[in-house]
Amino acid sequence: MVKKSGEVNAYLKYAGLAFQIFGILAVGAFLGQWIDEKLNFSQPWMTILLIVFLFAGIIYKIFLETSIKKK
Repeated sequence: MVKKSGEVNAYLKYAGLAFQIFGILAVGAFLGQWIDEKLNFSQPWMTILLIVFLFAGIIYKIFLETSIKKK
């Protein structure tokens, strides 16, 4: 069966999603560690905070993209 171009585009749109999520969270973790060192926190508060907020933002973005109804 031949796939429609819309189906292929939808597949390609989400194919690299795992790498994007990993990259964003990795940058957040490194940035959080750097901030924790600069502010001399005894616990990694900024690292945890950045990872949680970035993950919530990613989930929200995915929710918005997948719930958009096309006319």
